[in-house]
Amino acid sequence: PMPCSCLRATYKRKVDEIYPRAPGASLDKSAMQQLTWYALSQSRKLSNIAKYLASRIRRDLTRQRYNLASVGLQGMDQLIQACHNNLSLFLESYLGVVERFLENANPDTQIQGVQSFEKYAAIEDQTPSYHRHFEFFVRCFASMCFAENRERGKELQSAGLRGLQAIFHKTVDTRGGNLWEQSQLDLIVPALLFNMDSMHRDPAEIEADVPEEEQNKRLATTCLNQYASHASFGNIKSLLAPVFRFFDEYNHWPTEFSSKTFTMLVQAVPQQSTHVAFGELLSHLDTKRGHPAIERTSVIRVLSTAVHAATSSAIGPSIIEVFNILLTQLRVSAESPNATSHDEELFRRSVVDSFGDLGQYLPDSQKVEIMLFIMGKLATSPSALSKENLLLATIKIATTCSRSMLLRDKLGILLSTTLPATCDDDPKVRLHCWHLLTTLFEQMETSDNEGVTGWWEARPLDVNYVRLQAALLHWHVYESVVLRANTIANLKVILDFLVILSLRFGVEELLDCSRLVFGLQMHEPLTAKILGFVGAYFEKLSKLLKATAMPAIVDRVLGGQGNALAVAHALAADEASPPADLPDLPDEVIQPEAPLAAEAVVSVWQPVLGPHVTLTEALNQPYTHGAPPVGVATRSTVQRFRTFTVSNHIAPPVRAESTITFQTIKNSVQNATAGPSTSAIRSPLQTAVAERVWSTAGPKELREARFALLLSMDELQPPDEVLSPRAVWNVQYPRVFEHDI
Repeated sequence: PMPCSCLRATYKRKVDEIYPRAPGASLDKSAMQQLTWYALSQSRKLSNIAKYLASRIRRDLTRQRYNLASVGLQGMDQLIQACHNNLSLFLESYLGVVERFLENANPDTQIQGVQSFEKYAAIEDQTPSYHRHFEFFVRCFASMCFAENRERGKELQSAGLRGLQAIFHKTVDTRGGNLWEQSQLDLIVPALLFNMDSMHRDPAEIEADVPEEEQNKRLATTCLNQYASHASFGNIKSLLAPVFRFFDEYNHWPTEFSSKTFTMLVQAVPQQSTHVAFGELLSHLDTKRGHPAIERTSVIRVLSTAVHAATSSAIGPSIIEVFNILLTQLRVSAESPNATSHDEELFRRSVVDSFGDLGQYLPDSQKVEIMLFIMGKLATSPSALSKENLLLATIKIATTCSRSMLLRDKLGILLSTTLPATCDDDPKVRLHCWHLLTTLFEQMETSDNEGVTGWWEARPLDVNYVRLQAALLHWHVYESVVLRANTIANLKVILDFLVILSLRFGVEELLDCSRLVFGLQMHEPLTAKILGFVGAYFEKLSKLLKATAMPAIVDRVLGGQGNALAVAHALAADEASPPADLPDLPDEVIQPEAPLAAEAVVSVWQPVLGPHVTLTEALNQPYTHGAPPVGVATRSTVQRFRTFTVSNHIAPPVRAESTITFQTIKNSVQNATAGPSTSAIRSPLQTAVAERVWSTAGPKELREARFALLLSMDELQPPDEVLSPRAVWNVQYPRVFEHDI
């Protein structure tokens, strides 16, 4: 039996009075004002008021008296607003009531619970409150975001989104929350993405353009943007992990939704942490090595799309690591069993394009370092396909460089790694090598003075540097042109390089290149493609110099000599398509009736270049193509040296009596002038610099002569026993340990 009202506690009587007497009526406002005044004046009673009110609400929910439960929750809301300074006294009771509302199966009750939690989240705490763990509310609100109720589903999803947003506002600026734990984000992020994704919408709703759907989509986008904008450096990984997992589970990588979402996240995260997002995407790509190529291609497409939104902050400090992951993807794709399939080729093309997308926002100095890093892997690439990918990636970065970026010391390193590959066995590798060299020389900064040729020449320092490397460049041009496996595309890109070399680096280089091309006519055997290259060079160069009489001379000289004239026209034509897409023409060995004479070129060029350029004397000097210049490592010499020094798997062939063997060299070294003992030499050399070690090997002329002789010996064979590192050292530096061989 209920006790008499006069004997009940005051706070209980005042709580009971806020409930309406008539069923279905609303909160008694007058009684609510009295309860509020009593709570403010008797703050020590707040805890008792909250507990008693919570007990009544739980009883009403259990008995499904939802109207009375709603009245009780409204009373709690007003008490929270009025007594927020003492919120900690009844916070536990209040949150327990909200939990009961959210657990109820009635949609109206759930929505009212969300609305009450929103009011609580909007209160700014003036005293410390240590209740910041909302795991239960995160689970409830996230599950509401996936509601499938046909009548109230959109309304419940909207309530769930507003609840997640309320949790964010309540905990984002406090230290006591666990909002950024992985377990919480694994629930929050998929719920937001589900409402952002239009693929989950009913087709009828898409046609009708339901306002609630669009409102939920905007709300979810705003909420996810807020989460990303407040993510710290260490929380970005936890935020992106469920995003990538959502894309995987729902197969969203090929769709536009993945690109838009990741781009939005990249723009939302703090700028100093943008590179973390790209690093996580590349790490996720690295886990997909066994996945279909279409899916991996889609990830690269998402990366390239988002890079343009991030601009200079896309790379971050781990530059080499980012590009190394992309290089690993290229290598794995090239070595896969399906490397020649269309999907794998499309994937490699996407990765190569991403090099340009990522590289365009780097400083020029870092672009050069990245090119050096990529080209450093060229010599160790196991297949021609891997070399092609490396060269294409380097070309993509080179095209983004400004004209002032190529310092001469860096260009020398690039030349030393690229030029040996111009004589590779694979035509495509040679094609991309010359394309890279053409791009590098095109990117050189020009001076303010117009040269004799009418073209803007490079800076004087660059001209002098290229003149020093002229013999090296000419030798590789000659070797590349005379290869029988060349296609029209190969010759086209070599021609473009030679034309740039002729016009951009002074009249002396123009004359030397012309002598080189004249020398090609003397090559044996002379083919139609070589002769067509000669005609195309003078025809194209004359066209650029505005010497219009040269095409007629070329037609007259090359006419009737196989396919030479057709090759010349194909090379000299201004093709809009890339060189790799040019059709090939058959080649044949020919016997030229009358080669293109220097006098014919002089008669056409002399009026254009002026009388102060002595063409006759310069062009009549023959070009001699002999041994490679000092420092040039060709395929044959490198292979011979490697076979001599490190090959221990190939059985040595039977030697002839006149063959120069390793024992012959060893005996000649032992018969040299006696020097100090090994221990006397070795002790100071252990702490000496490299120059000191090199100087002990004898005069410079003797060292270079011995080394050149060693590399040029075609019949030099390794001994029967496997050469040790000590023996290799003795061959290279014979006088260092000559008494200990």
